[in-house]
Amino acid sequence: MRLRATRSAAGASRSLSTHGSQRRTVALEELREKFGFETVHVDALKGDPKKYWNNQTINPRTKRPVSNYSSDADARRDTRLPHKDFRKVKGADSNKEIDVSVGIDHFVKLGGAKKTAESQKWWQKLKDTEFAVGVADQGFHTIAISRGFVYEVHWDRGPDNPSLTGKRSLEDFFTPDREKGFGWGSGIIAVPPEALPQKPQHKGR
Repeated sequence: MRLRATRSAAGASRSLSTHGSQRRTVALEELREKFGFETVHVDALKGDPKKYWNNQTINPRTKRPVSNYSSDADARRDTRLPHKDFRKVKGADSNKEIDVSVGIDHFVKLGGAKKTAESQKWWQKLKDTEFAVGVADQGFHTIAISRGFVYEVHWDRGPDNPSLTGKRSLEDFFTPDREKGFGWGSGIIAVPPEALPQKPQHKGR
């Protein structure tokens, strides 16, 4: 099921063209809708968002700056991302407008003084899961996750570059300091149903 789900989502992602960055959130939404994955939004930023290295992109339609980084409050506002200005793109083949937003099911906030019980639960789940896929900053970068490690491909590097692919800890990936490892301030991770916590069974009266 996992391989089939991942191939299907990858195909959907390749079929879309977007302005600026490649929005892979559409693949995560397909995993949610068709295969029962649930998404976890991670807000890892501790400082001023305006100082975050990947904070802003100029929206091609409105010509106004839009934040790439998504805060915990952004994700909870209507439980969908990317931001509304980036939710509609034109299909590369169909030329039709397509909604590429993804629903958010759970929330992790790492930037506060102390993680909430909800954040602790889902952060540990992300570290323990055998397989998950995700994006950084609402779709700028696509990753796979396994047992607390992030696996990524850097498409700006040539095929002979030894750092074309990489593996690093989930903590390092979500440490948003460009000078010390090119960390990211936010992300959305899709977890397969087999890895989700068991929901309590309610006996009928």
